[in-house]
Amino acid sequence: MPTPANTGAAFRLVVRRAIGLGVPAGVVWHAVPSWLATDQERVDGFNAAWNRHVGPGTALDTGAPEGAGMLAAARGDDPFAVTTQLRTVWR
Repeated sequence: MPTPANTGAAFRLVVRRAIGLGVPAGVVWHAVPSWLATDQERVDGFNAAWNRHVGPGTALDTGAPEGAGMLAAARGDDPFAVTTQLRTVWR
């Protein structure tokens, strides 16, 4: 998320956070253990735990077209590179 451009934008961001609305952030993809894919119950349990403890998200099956496309798009990205994800606002 870019730094607010002016005082008004910063104020709107503070108000969104104060009333419980989400703060816009970049999307980051994470690899998970392959044993999750062997059972839908495991995938559902992982999604529930992720959403409770980390934040909103869902698992994508890399064997499906959408998941394969996301995997191909993210391949080679360094998740620690500043150009990949610059976070300026922390909760």
